[in-house]
Amino acid sequence: MDDSRTPLRAKITEVIADRSNYDQQVFDNTYAVMGKIKSILHELSADLDDELEETLEDGVQIDYRDRGRFAARLYVGEDVIHFGMHSNVFCFPVGDPIWQLPYMAENRRRGYCGIINIYNFLADSFNYNRPDDEGYLIGRIFINHDKSVHLDGPVGDLLPDVRFNGQEVTHDVLERIIETAVNYAVQFDMLVPPYEKVKRVVVEPFTTKDETPKIPTGKRINHDF
Repeated sequence: MDDSRTPLRAKITEVIADRSNYDQQVFDNTYAVMGKIKSILHELSADLDDELEETLEDGVQIDYRDRGRFAARLYVGEDVIHFGMHSNVFCFPVGDPIWQLPYMAENRRRGYCGIINIYNFLADSFNYNRPDDEGYLIGRIFINHDKSVHLDGPVGDLLPDVRFNGQEVTHDVLERIIETAVNYAVQFDMLVPPYEKVKRVVVEPFTTKDETPKIPTGKRINHDF
């Protein structure tokens, strides 16, 4: 030990070591949950494919796609539900209503979380390489040091019991989150874009073979968020 360190320098190294270890645990917990989500999505894809095959003559696109360490997608008909884990650890800001939860008020460290975002896109946005199309964040899964889970966004509004409470997240809870997200996405309508938004186009798209203007397309909010 270097006794020549100043008290402030000693404090800095202590904080860095403590935060690094804590953030690593949160990251590991979130990464483990992302792995479980991938497994559930894969199972759900197979189940939906079997069930729809019995009821529909023409096949509906049901497909699970692993997108690397931090992401996975489920294609369901016209929709894509994308689950993506952020590599960083975040803390809820002071004044956020989440601090009013008794479990959170007891220990500020419980507010340091990993995040798994849930997005809804149109499948055709990927199938036809339309990079300007829009998607919507329909839910966020937060995982903390205790492996407790919190859900917000439109999907979170449908599952008000999935709030930080100190209990470790279970397979059943993750399955409910995923099924609720899929159900929300497939009922989230694609509305006709406002005329004013699409009345002007550029020439370039009409010079290609398909002559289809590349107007950004996406679902518009048709639910109470």
